[in-house]
Amino acid sequence: MATIPLHHKILSCLLAGVVSGFSFHRIANRFAAHWIPPAIMALLGLMLIAGALLYVPVWQRRENRQTIDSVSTLAFWQGVIRFALAFDLSMFGWQKIAGGFQFFTPMAMLDEPFSTLSLEWLTWSYFGRSYPMIVSVAIFQIAGAYLLLFRRTRLIGIFILLPVLLNILLIDIFYKLHPWVAIHAVVLITAIVYLLLSEYDRLRAFFLSRDGGDLPVVRLKGSTKNVLRIALVITPMLLIIPYKIRNRTPEIMGKYVVQKISINNEDRTADMYCDSVLTVVYFDVANECVFEFRDYRQRTFGSFDHQSQGQLQISWRHPQGISPMEGTLSLAGGRRWKLSGKTGNDLFEADLEKVK
Repeated sequence: MATIPLHHKILSCLLAGVVSGFSFHRIANRFAAHWIPPAIMALLGLMLIAGALLYVPVWQRRENRQTIDSVSTLAFWQGVIRFALAFDLSMFGWQKIAGGFQFFTPMAMLDEPFSTLSLEWLTWSYFGRSYPMIVSVAIFQIAGAYLLLFRRTRLIGIFILLPVLLNILLIDIFYKLHPWVAIHAVVLITAIVYLLLSEYDRLRAFFLSRDGGDLPVVRLKGSTKNVLRIALVITPMLLIIPYKIRNRTPEIMGKYVVQKISINNEDRTADMYCDSVLTVVYFDVANECVFEFRDYRQRTFGSFDHQSQGQLQISWRHPQGISPMEGTLSLAGGRRWKLSGKTGNDLFEADLEKVK
């Protein structure tokens, strides 16, 4: 009888137990939390992991006695991994389609300023904005899960699910979702990679074979082909560099709050929050500029040019018909700046404080 290395037995049983345990705990916590105490759910999940690992010495002993078909046993544990993955991922998919389980953001939170939301809530708000997008992701999860269940199509299922899960993991990490969410994604990806590597010989023959089959070949002399390949990768970077260099005023980039303002030599500071008086100024990347008047719904948008001597020119593009501004922006000390200039027939001078 064929034998299976001990480390392979441990890995297959461990993954089967961990995937089953994590999936059980997540789903039970969602649908049975009202009648199963959390401690019991955690214990049952750990029992699944422990039970799978405890089978390893049994498997090893029976293999030594030649009383077990190790290949069939390995197929069984890989089947447990596939079925647990399929169940968990299809549940994720149907939860997305049903709505209210994922990507739900309270309406009250959606009315809060964008900059006050955490990265996690920003992520949920963004994905929850488009239901067709949610359904599209769900279809990939459900379809990939279904294809995992069949021997002939499991590789297709793996190729569908692996990029989906990698994308989810990167979102979990870089948008700082709950650590257990990322851990769950790592468990699922590890199981998918294990199933992928179990097909290593077939994958190697397909992807790494020197035989290109019947594909046509372009024949070029010397290293011309490699030079073209490198150029296709490097050229976009060379095209982008000049645009990056154009942003020559990083010192003024940020958000400024108006502390004091006068228009046509008349102090209008007291009117800032009860009239259309400038209250916030933004100087952003790509020379973008926004002036806000008391409320985010009252803004003017334009492009600025700031010289090293402090001269400032702003051309407004929205709303249309606003005269360009010419003036100066200079550092007054610390985080305080002085903005003065002329727009149309109005002269103004403002004390700004940089807050971001």
